[in-house]
Amino acid sequence: MRKDTESGSTMIEVIVAFTVLVLIMGIFSQAMALTGRMLGKSGDTLAGYRDLAGDYYLSSGTGKDETLHFELVTGGSSSAGFSVDARFREFKNSNGTIYDVIPAESAEESE
Repeated sequence: MRKDTESGSTMIEVIVAFTVLVLIMGIFSQAMALTGRMLGKSGDTLAGYRDLAGDYYLSSGTGKDETLHFELVTGGSSSAGFSVDARFREFKNSNGTIYDVIPAESAEESE
């Protein structure tokens, strides 16, 4: 303990204050580095999705292309639902996969 008449800080108080300051600066710099890494990864991901969409729209339908029968039944009764025949298309490249489900009427119109 120091006397009430003394002014200034003791050596222990200066060391503790400096340690707290260094810890806060370290935490802040780590948070900024993490933010930069996450921003870079999100930019790469968005560029990959942009390339995937561009390749999909420029392609002539590579991948699986088949007609499927979908049926939705609710309440355990076959009369409480609906069914639809649809064309299922799959497009893959190195950036991901896109799936299309096109109802049969729309598929016939687009051909």
